[in-house]
Amino acid sequence: MLTLLLGALFGATVLLAPGWAVARSAGVGRLPAFALAPAVSAAIISVAQMLTSVLSLHWMAWGPPVVIGLMALLGLPARALRRKGWIRIGPTLAGSTRLRADEFAWLLGGAVVAGAVAMAAATGAPKGSWPAQAYDVTFHVNAITVMREVGDASPFGGLWPIYQGYRVFYPTLWHAIAVFIPGSAIQATNALLLGCAVLVWPAALTGMLTALRRTLGEGWARATGLTVALASTTVALPVLMTSLTVWPYVLSVIALPGVLAVLGTALRDILDRTCTPGTSLGVLVVIGGGTVLAHGAGAFNVLVISLPFVAAAMSHVIRLGGRGRRIMLRVLPVLTAAALLGGWVMGEQVVSVLSYERPAGGWGGTLDALKRIILDAPQYGLVPPVAWIPAGAVLTALALAGAWQARHDPSLRPWVALWLMATVIVLLTSGPAWPGRQIGSPWYLQEARIMPLVTIPAILLAARGISGLLAVERARPPLRRGGARLLSGALVAVVLVTVACRVPLLHGLVASVWDPRRIQHGTLATVDELVLLERSRSVLPDDAVVLGAPARGAGYVWPMTGIHGVYMSRSEPYHPSDMGSVARLWPALGVDETTTAQICSRLDRLNVKYFLAQEDPTAAGAEYGAADAWWDESLIRPPARGLELVDSEGDATLWRITACEQKEATP
Repeated sequence: MLTLLLGALFGATVLLAPGWAVARSAGVGRLPAFALAPAVSAAIISVAQMLTSVLSLHWMAWGPPVVIGLMALLGLPARALRRKGWIRIGPTLAGSTRLRADEFAWLLGGAVVAGAVAMAAATGAPKGSWPAQAYDVTFHVNAITVMREVGDASPFGGLWPIYQGYRVFYPTLWHAIAVFIPGSAIQATNALLLGCAVLVWPAALTGMLTALRRTLGEGWARATGLTVALASTTVALPVLMTSLTVWPYVLSVIALPGVLAVLGTALRDILDRTCTPGTSLGVLVVIGGGTVLAHGAGAFNVLVISLPFVAAAMSHVIRLGGRGRRIMLRVLPVLTAAALLGGWVMGEQVVSVLSYERPAGGWGGTLDALKRIILDAPQYGLVPPVAWIPAGAVLTALALAGAWQARHDPSLRPWVALWLMATVIVLLTSGPAWPGRQIGSPWYLQEARIMPLVTIPAILLAARGISGLLAVERARPPLRRGGARLLSGALVAVVLVTVACRVPLLHGLVASVWDPRRIQHGTLATVDELVLLERSRSVLPDDAVVLGAPARGAGYVWPMTGIHGVYMSRSEPYHPSDMGSVARLWPALGVDETTTAQICSRLDRLNVKYFLAQEDPTAAGAEYGAADAWWDESLIRPPARGLELVDSEGDATLWRITACEQKEATP
C-alpha cells in the first residue's frame, strides 16, 4: 500500500508541478494555479514527448530534462514580461487576497474529505498490483511497458510494436507519465489513477472555485469546501476511470476546470471592467492546447464549454457600444467566414466524425438518461441499486438553487447555459435515432463521455447555491442571526450524509473493474491466474515469450511480470501475420506434421516457447462469468499434444511448448 501511495503522490506531482510553476510565473494566484496546472502540464509534457521522438532520444532518459527545459522556456519569459507589465493577469485569476485561517480550514477540509472518499473507493480493488479488467486496459498497460522498452513517447506512432510495426496515431500522455512511476506497468497505472482521484481532481476543483470566488460571494471558502467534498461523490469522472477505462481521456477531463476557470474569470473581469481579455485569451490558448493534446476529444469539450462564455462576452461588448462594438461587428464576419472555411476544408473529417453509429436508446433511453442526470447515476455499464438512492440529487438541487440566482447575476448565466446545453446533448445522444442524435458523435455517442460537461458547471452552480443560502442568513438583522451557525452546521451534515451514502457506489464501481470476482463485462484473469502470474518469474527464464488468449488474461503477462507476451491488446491481429496465423492454427498443434511445422515456424519467428491457459468458462465462479472471446477463442485451451506442464494454480496452467522441440530434434 505504501508503494501505491508514493506512486500516487509522484504521479500527481508530475501532473501538477510543471503547470503550477508556469502559471505562478505568469501571475496566477497560488490556489487558482492548481486549476490551470493539469492543462499546462499536459501541454509541456506533450511537446516534450514529440521533441524527444523527433530527436530520437529515449523518453525515459531525456523526458525529464526536456520537460524542465520547457518549463524554464515558458516560465522565465512569462515572469519577466509580467514584471514589465506586458502580461497582466486579471485580479480575479491573480487571487492576490490572503486567506484567513477559517477560509483555509474550509478549503483544506473539503480537499481532505474528497481525498478520503477516493481512498475509500479504492479499497474496492483487492490488490494494488492487480490489473483493471476491461477491453481497453490490456492495450494501456502494454503501452506503458512498450514505451519503457522502446523509449518513443510520441503520439504519432510511438506505440508501433503494439500495432505490429505500423505507426498509428494514439494519445500517449497518460502512458508517458505512468512510465516514470516505479513498479510494474499495472502498479504504475493504479498509482496514477489513485493520484488523479485523491489529489489532482480535488486540487483542480478547489482551484477553479477559488478563482471564481467573486462569483460565489462572501462565503466563497465555506461554499468551496462543502462543494469539493460533495463533488468527490459525483460519478462522471469515476465512470471514465472504471467502467470505460478511457484513461487518456481522463487527463483531458481533469484539465477542464482550468479552462472554465479562465473563461469564468475573464468574463467576470470584462463585466466588471477590471481587465482587458488579451492575456486571458493567451492563457486560454495554452490550457486549451494542453486539453486537446491530452486527448483529441478535448477539442470538442473546449469548443462546447467556450461557446456560452464567448457569446456572453461578445454580447456585453456589443451592448456597451463605442469602439469595442465597432471592433466586434468587424470581427464577427471574419470569425464566421473562418469557421465556414474550416468546416469546408475539414469536411471529410467532419462527415466521418458525424457518421459514427451506435444503437439508439429510444424515448425510454432519454427518460432513463434524465433520471441518471438528476440522481447522478452512472451513464455507462451496470448500475448497482445503491446508485438510485436520492442522495445523488443533492448536488442537482443545489445547482438549481445556484442557477436561480442567475436572474440577478449575469456572470452566472453562461454556467447555466453550459449546464443546460450539455444536458441536452446527453439527452439527444441517449434518445431515438434521428439526425440530431449525431451531435454526440464526437464522444462516440456515449453519454458517459459527455457527462463531465454536465457535472463541472453543476459543481460551480452548487457552490453558488450554498453561498446563496449562507448569504440569506447573513443578510438578516443582527438580533436574528442566531440561525447562521445552525444553517452552516446543517449544510455540513447534509454534505457528510450524502458523502456517506455515495461512497458504496464509488466502491462498487472500482470493484466492478478490479475485483476478479465482480468484473462487470466478464473476467479476463481469475484470482488463480493472477497468483500464477505473480510467481511466474521464478519458473520462467527472463527471455521467455508467452502465448495465450487476451480474453483469458494473457495480455497481462508482460505488464505484470516483465516477461514478454505475444498479444498486447484485445484487438484482432492484422492479417496476414504470424500472430494471426498462430491464433488460427493453434488447436491443430501436434495433430499432423504439416500443420505443426507451420505453427512451429511462426512460433519460432515470435520466439514463443510457453503457453498460458485458463479454461474455466465461469471464471472460478465470478459473478458475470468469463469475458467473451472472439478471434482468440482458439487460444483458450491447450492442444491435446505437444505441451508439458510447467506450473498451475487452480484452473490456470502454464505450459512449455515441446512439439517444436521434438520437431527440431527430428533428423
